[in-house]
Amino acid sequence: MNRTDIRHYTEEELLLHLLREETPEIGVDIDDHAARCAECAGILAEYRAVVARTAAWRVPDLPEAEWQLSKTSLLAVVRQESMQRVRSAPWRAVAETLRSLWDYALEHPLPSLAYVAVALAFALERTIHYLQLEQILPQTGEVIQILSQVL
Repeated sequence: MNRTDIRHYTEEELLLHLLREETPEIGVDIDDHAARCAECAGILAEYRAVVARTAAWRVPDLPEAEWQLSKTSLLAVVRQESMQRVRSAPWRAVAETLRSLWDYALEHPLPSLAYVAVALAFALERTIHYLQLEQILPQTGEVIQILSQVL
């Protein structure tokens, strides 16, 4: 096989191999390739060293009393800052809250989508019930039953 015919694995593929996150067949292929390819073998060796150093890290335990003290002081600072923001400019506090909610939604789309779906289902069920649409349109009774099961 010519040097140009060799398919080198990406760094992501090699790291996944090292972490045993791929299928066994691909693992065998990567092992075979690394045995013949010094470049990929070198990358694997570097990753092994990084993983070994990371596994050797030890984080000291924080005593419970110290943790509680740190948590209490942090919460006091957060509450004080938020109260100052509300007093200085209430609309900014609302805007910052909405911005943080938007950031959360972008970072966690599935839980956010589920929350929105439940909120919409609840609003729809309340609207149908309030406007008594189940009496006007008999099919809405089925929708209410489905929404009640979801909620």
